[in-house]
Amino acid sequence: MLFCLVFAFIVLSISFFWFKKEIYLNALYLKLYGIIALTVVSLLFISKFTNYQFLFDADFDLYLQLQHIKVHPYIIRNVQTICHTLYLSSTILFLSRYYKNSVTKKLLISLPLILFLIVNTSYTADEISFQIFSLDPQNQQNVFWIVDMLVSRLTFVIVVVYVLIPLILIVKKIINTPNVIKRNFFTSYLVCMILTDILYFSMFIFGLFQDISPHRLGLNNIPSNVSIYGNIFTSSILLTTVSVIITILIIVFKPFKAKKLNIEYASTKHFQKFQYDNYYTTLHMLKNTLLCVYKYIEVSEKHIDNPKALTGLTCAKAQINEQLENYNNIMAHFKTKNLKFAPVNVIEIINNSINNAEIENTIKIKKDYDPEMVINIMGNSASIDQVCKNIIQNALNSLKLSTKDHKEISVSIIDDEDYVVIGFTNNGNCIPKEHQKFLFNLFFSTHANEFCSGIGLYYVKEIVTRHNGDIWFKSTPEQTTFTIALPVIN
Repeated sequence: MLFCLVFAFIVLSISFFWFKKEIYLNALYLKLYGIIALTVVSLLFISKFTNYQFLFDADFDLYLQLQHIKVHPYIIRNVQTICHTLYLSSTILFLSRYYKNSVTKKLLISLPLILFLIVNTSYTADEISFQIFSLDPQNQQNVFWIVDMLVSRLTFVIVVVYVLIPLILIVKKIINTPNVIKRNFFTSYLVCMILTDILYFSMFIFGLFQDISPHRLGLNNIPSNVSIYGNIFTSSILLTTVSVIITILIIVFKPFKAKKLNIEYASTKHFQKFQYDNYYTTLHMLKNTLLCVYKYIEVSEKHIDNPKALTGLTCAKAQINEQLENYNNIMAHFKTKNLKFAPVNVIEIINNSINNAEIENTIKIKKDYDPEMVINIMGNSASIDQVCKNIIQNALNSLKLSTKDHKEISVSIIDDEDYVVIGFTNNGNCIPKEHQKFLFNLFFSTHANEFCSGIGLYYVKEIVTRHNGDIWFKSTPEQTTFTIALPVIN
């Protein structure tokens, strides 16, 4: 049975070193380590006061082995208090990120946990209460009863508060953050935190080990017997192991990240890949054919003296050049596999994209950010520039079809801790609801009457995804906003 706990500890440690750069996850790992430690210490504590017939041989064998460990019960209780403190200290780690610039707040939120550690340590609180309250030795029992009650209530309140505060703040972050990536992360994080807290309360506060929980033990009250189930050893170890493994799986696979994916888009992904390959091959063949025709025209020009014929050949060359440029631009959108990444200033890229855009005088463009600030990302500058140009061009196309008197494109940039959030807003026509779920699909275009490849937004989605970012949009009759989130270099 102990092998299960060892296995859970190894899996947890491997996962920790894999994801250790994220402080929110570190707080969650601290909870999981605390639960494993509490399980071991609580089983050792229980083994000193039980004489029940166990339902499973494995329980009884483990019970006998723990019985042979010579450790004073008061020492076990103090270690158990430290393990509870370890679990609750994850809140301190969580809040240190939440209040990362305030030393005073970090100190204040640590004081209740320090108090928890002091009042639940054997002898320490006992001696303090005796010195303060026990002026008359005859009243010692009454004094200890009062102090035990106060310590019990205070301990329970501290436990509940330290468990609830992170959950409340996570829910607040989910509601308030406009960043879809962070919202999905905190949704997964909230589920993991709730799972660990349910396990903590169901085992160590109200469940299997409730008789030795801190708020039930007095200052010097070591129980002579404990009411437990016959299979408490097996159930507690298996419950801890399974819960740790489930939490690690949620952290690794991030199941909530896929909730934005459209069913129609997912079901046609394989077919789109087939279209993608064939479309690129067809374009490549047409491009080669036009290049051959262009070469034949150049040869013909050298042997024709008729001015009209030469004029016709020159026009043909110009049209071929224009079509070749269109093909090159379209084919460039397909080159997302072998991008070279380097640190780039995303603000500089956006400024260049705006300045190079062909904007009519009737359309106003607004920079809702400081053009001089520097936000670095690890990316490919050319592809990010093309992403911005595509979104801006789509906004210009929408504004051209709009009948509004005031036409505007607004670009906003927010440095949202680990991500830079870029918003492109225009007050043009609304994207029809029946089109919205297909907008990032390959070869889908809302401009049915115009020549449009239908790969612009598909390319944008692919490039943003390759940069470990995300893109989403919101379209209303008043305005349409495309938002991009890209991870920054810390």
